[in-house]
Amino acid sequence: MSITLFRSFTIYLFRWETTSLVLAPILWVGNYLGWPSLLSVIISNFIGACLYFYPDTVWIFKRQFSWDFVRQRLWRSILRWETSTIVLWPVVLMGSNLCWGEVTSAVIANAVGALVFYWVDHYLVYG
Repeated sequence: MSITLFRSFTIYLFRWETTSLVLAPILWVGNYLGWPSLLSVIISNFIGACLYFYPDTVWIFKRQFSWDFVRQRLWRSILRWETSTIVLWPVVLMGSNLCWGEVTSAVIANAVGALVFYWVDHYLVYG
């Protein structure tokens, strides 16, 4: 693994972990209101996609930002974030069964998600 790739992935992993700030409160509110955990993960992924599209594009993958790029790729970003529900939801569900709490579940789910989706995001930005 090259230094550039390692650096890019490390930043990407850190970025995934910062989304715990979005995921954990929504999991807590959903749990409090009696929502299914799947609904909470879907809602947090939609919010996260909208909040993190610009940093993912410009800071991590070093892509020049333009409004044409947003029009072409934002829907892909939202769709990609929603596909991460496949990875995040089982970890969150397992965490609730093991009484991990929302924050621990979010942090572990995001670490697993970063390992799985780094290459998918790289392709969506450059491919």
